[in-house]
Amino acid sequence: MNDLPGAVGRLLERERELDLLTAPVPDSAVTVMTVDGTAGVGKTTLVVHPAHRLRAVYPDGCLYVDLRPQPRTVRPPVPAARAAAAAALPRRHRRRDPGRPRRTHCGRRAATSSLRLLMVLDDTAGSRQAEPLLPAGPGSLVLIAGRRLVELDADRRLTLEPPETGSAVSVLRHLIGERRADGEPEATRELARLCDGLPLARCIAGARLQTRPAWSPAYLVERLSGDEGRLGALWAGDRSVEAAFRLSYEQLPERLRRGFRVLGMVPTAEVDRLTSAAMLGCPPRDAEEILENRVDTSLLQQPV
Repeated sequence: MNDLPGAVGRLLERERELDLLTAPVPDSAVTVMTVDGTAGVGKTTLVVHPAHRLRAVYPDGCLYVDLRPQPRTVRPPVPAARAAAAAALPRRHRRRDPGRPRRTHCGRRAATSSLRLLMVLDDTAGSRQAEPLLPAGPGSLVLIAGRRLVELDADRRLTLEPPETGSAVSVLRHLIGERRADGEPEATRELARLCDGLPLARCIAGARLQTRPAWSPAYLVERLSGDEGRLGALWAGDRSVEAAFRLSYEQLPERLRRGFRVLGMVPTAEVDRLTSAAMLGCPPRDAEEILENRVDTSLLQQPV
């Protein structure tokens, strides 16, 4: 059974990550690989593409479970995720009466103990969501994508950074047409820069130009210029950069939400713990904890 979604999107400059995710795994245990990174950086695309490449290696089934929380919800109910994963199992391995969650958990482990499965867990909030869903069959592979995965035991970890501007320009040329992009090369490059390398922002910008043939790249650059209106302009249908970041924000406890809001007022792109302590009105040690927590949730980058 193949429950994987379609492999869409272009993976430029992700060869190293693909090699790591598709490398052979031991037959004696379940292998867990995690992919984390900021909202919109392409985590889902990166775990789905290698899953399609590897599906022939896992004849007992390729399962996909989307754990994305609904707006203003910290975590979706784990029992519901268990039920979704159980429903994706081959029919002969399902239990007729799974009963209470504890028995469902045990029954799931028993049902998968003899299977070699490939499982993709997308938008995972942490170990409390992932662990009850893990298969038990030796040689199985689990690819987990999420914003905060530091507490998960993993055999391999990848943290995605936004691609370079050059690859973003190549994708924009593909999306809006080479003739249109090359007619305004400076505007196309600036558009890629304004998307900050985020594949989600880049795809939305491309979709806006695809559906607005009267718009030029320079016109969209003008709409995206200025921090105040940029997030509001990066939406297409039900896809929105603002909504993607809001999910990360809403998973934070209130103390860290306040820290995020306060530090968002820093006039520079960089911040240290002493500046943070002064703005938050707390000791430097507490400010550093807040900064590290934001790194763990992929809401802050630590380049040095």
